[in-house]
Amino acid sequence: MRFRVLMILACVLPLLSGCGDSELQRSDRKIRSCWVDVLSQYRQRADLVPKLIQLVAIHAGDGHAMVAELKASLAQVSGLPRDPTWPPEEASLAQVVDAQSALTGALSRMTAFAERDPDLMADASFRDLRAQLDGSEGRVAAARNCLVHEIGLYNAAIGTFPHSFLAMILDYPPQPAFVFDSVRPVSSAPPADFGGAVPR
Repeated sequence: MRFRVLMILACVLPLLSGCGDSELQRSDRKIRSCWVDVLSQYRQRADLVPKLIQLVAIHAGDGHAMVAELKASLAQVSGLPRDPTWPPEEASLAQVVDAQSALTGALSRMTAFAERDPDLMADASFRDLRAQLDGSEGRVAAARNCLVHEIGLYNAAIGTFPHSFLAMILDYPPQPAFVFDSVRPVSSAPPADFGGAVPR
């Protein structure tokens, strides 16, 4: 009886391994590709911020606190490690999420401020840049959704047989859950009054 079971396993396992391992490899590669895209979209968004700072500074008025906050958020993002390896160290992952969330918040608050400044809203360069930022936020959201979706598919797969068995013997560990703050289009930021103080 034991011999028969071993013979069955000897015949079946190569078939399972060939099919399941290939599927897990594709899923793993897709996750890594999505992560690289997330980092790329974050960098493209950050590249737009210096021009935004320049435009707002021209019409600053009482918006100096907004400019200061945006500069600080950009400096935090610029100091992030650029290693595209997935999965990153837990501390590095948390650092990326926190810094990018801070920049998203600063951009939203800057837009809320700009919408109350008629001179800034009348500037064609600002309107064009805001459209670019909206597009960038959309691409950031799409890349992040891709990553979250693929991680979910992968983790669900390795939790079911035969992938769970293959993941165990071929060393495919669960992927870390990636939690983002929701991304709000820059042009839809709610109005707010900060009273000249840097928001925290």
